[in-house]
Amino acid sequence: MISKIVAQGKATSKQTFTLKEGFNKIGRRSDSEMKPAIDEVLLQTEDSSIHRHYHCKIQAIINGNTYDYILTPCESATNPTFIGQERHQLHKLDAVYLNENSVFHIGEDTTIVLTK
Repeated sequence: MISKIVAQGKATSKQTFTLKEGFNKIGRRSDSEMKPAIDEVLLQTEDSSIHRHYHCKIQAIINGNTYDYILTPCESATNPTFIGQERHQLHKLDAVYLNENSVFHIGEDTTIVLTK
C-alpha cells in the first residue's frame, strides 16, 4: 500500500495527501480553484515561503510488496527543505530515504510526516 503525507503548520491547516507511484511534487497552491496535476501535491497555505511550484518532491518506487520513498529538494525552490526533528537542511543534490513517520519541514513552519 502506498503511503500518505500529512502537512500542518501555523499558516497551514492540517491536510492529508495520498502519494502516487513515481514523482510527487510538493508546493504551495497559488489559487484555491486550481486543480493539481496528477503528480502534484499542492498545499493550501498562507505560508508564502513555500515555493509555489515546487518546493521538494517525493519519489515513490515500488520495491517488491512495498514502496521506497526518496525526498529531494527542487532546484528551483529558493527556500530550503529540512529533514528530521533537528531540521537538517537538504542541499540541492541531496536525496534522503524516508521511512514511516519520517518528518521533514518546508516554509516557515510547515511540518510534513510520511504515514501509512
